[in-house]
Amino acid sequence: AILGTGFRAADPASAPNVSVINSTRLAMLRFAMAYIPFLLLEACVLWAVKIFHIPAPPQPALHSFYEQTIGVRLSMIFSIGIAVPIAEEVVFRGTLQPAVSRIIGPELARLSVAVLFGMLHGPIAAVPIGVFGYFLSRIRDAWGSIVPCIIIHSINNILDLIFYASC
Repeated sequence: AILGTGFRAADPASAPNVSVINSTRLAMLRFAMAYIPFLLLEACVLWAVKIFHIPAPPQPALHSFYEQTIGVRLSMIFSIGIAVPIAEEVVFRGTLQPAVSRIIGPELARLSVAVLFGMLHGPIAAVPIGVFGYFLSRIRDAWGSIVPCIIIHSINNILDLIFYASC
């Protein structure tokens, strides 16, 4: 799994005798190795949209992010960076993924929920967001919780907001 499953070893005797700090460092390295290519994929899609003048509704509203008042920007950051990730993770990784997993198994559940997650974000964002959804599904299974997914999703959305608004 992507974020280091050492914290969730089924048999404590089989878990490697590594300190929490070293486990955290290893988990962060695994995370970076998986997350950086995803960010590059997202950047390529954003650049292609800009270069080929592809309409990407409703994101054009974000182009004026830096021209908004500080209050509007803070509300956009809160809604896009905090509220949306919480809602999406509760629905997709917290509810759908476990339910679908009981029916078709964990791997197909991760894949099907990721495809649905990508498709609901529109045709331009479907592939990178679908890949991101699969990434989050793996993290949810590795940690047994949606909390890391919410944190990663929030960081990603805030970075996307800043990056997209500056393109």
